[in-house]
Amino acid sequence: MDRKLKHIKQFTDAKAAIKLISNEILLINDYESLRKYLDLISSYFMKFANDETAPNKNILALQNFFRDNAKIKRDPEVIAKNAKAKRLSHKTTFKDYIDDYRVLRERGHSYRSIADYSEKYFKVKVSKDTIKKYLKELSNDTQ
Repeated sequence: MDRKLKHIKQFTDAKAAIKLISNEILLINDYESLRKYLDLISSYFMKFANDETAPNKNILALQNFFRDNAKIKRDPEVIAKNAKAKRLSHKTTFKDYIDDYRVLRERGHSYRSIADYSEKYFKVKVSKDTIKKYLKELSNDTQ
């Protein structure tokens, strides 16, 4: 993978990590849970703190955090649990959930099941073809 494409992928994963972190923090209701979550995030930054060869340490830390936690935090049960919070944050179009669709697709869900899931839990009606089109565009942009 050439350098520019590698940087685009790192950038995309880092942005997704920030979104994941933000969503998780919004759902935390007590001090102790917040402290533990922030300690977890800090541990990723500490892994790269002493790496003299990585000029983009923070982006790499976010990318690794996203890779490790996206599938754990975004399994269908957790997505269903958080769907109400997402609706309350005024998300109204399928584009607002494109990262969720991407994670579900990476977990092996069909475009049809993602469309059904979107309608059931996000209350956003979208066709399987639309999801397919936008996920393909997203993957083409990051490759």
